[in-house]
Amino acid sequence: MRSLFLFVFLITGLVVQGCSTVAVKSDFSPDYDFSVLKSFRWLEESPSSSNDTRVENEAVREAVVNGVDRELKKKGYSRVDSDRKADFMVAWHGAVNRRLQQQSLDHFYGPYGYGPVARAAAEKEGAGVGNVREYEEGVLVIDILDPTGKTIVWRGSGKQELAPKPLADEVRREINRAVATILNRFPPDTK
Repeated sequence: MRSLFLFVFLITGLVVQGCSTVAVKSDFSPDYDFSVLKSFRWLEESPSSSNDTRVENEAVREAVVNGVDRELKKKGYSRVDSDRKADFMVAWHGAVNRRLQQQSLDHFYGPYGYGPVARAAAEKEGAGVGNVREYEEGVLVIDILDPTGKTIVWRGSGKQELAPKPLADEVRREINRAVATILNRFPPDTK
């Protein structure tokens, strides 16, 4: 019986990981006029936000910048050199956080299920009480800044559970998906 619970727990974990979606939030300055924005440039002095090598490396940096450039160009914005005047600036930050998730496999519902005798036996073996699962969550934050005061006028963030040992192509694909999902909310609907 214990092996059945372990099997269900493992399958549940794989399904959750395989269906992982990007949880997105965004916020913006309601007084800012986003309709005048046409061109952007990257904020050069963007501080390092993580000392995790999975975030702070050239491949990730390139994937984020290329993804943001591509999504903004799809929306009609053009990237300009830092020497030229840009209507807005872009910066990004990333992190990897460790998370715990408690999963309960208890199926002994009150008077239903297998009854109090089976429940006591299952709890004695550790089943039906719940399991704790540790996982890593990737966080990507994209900021849109006003170039004059370098103040944030729009911020979008996305969180997603990370695969344990992803391949480079998977990382790039997930970054592209996260960037597209986050920038789907930019510019904000101010109506």
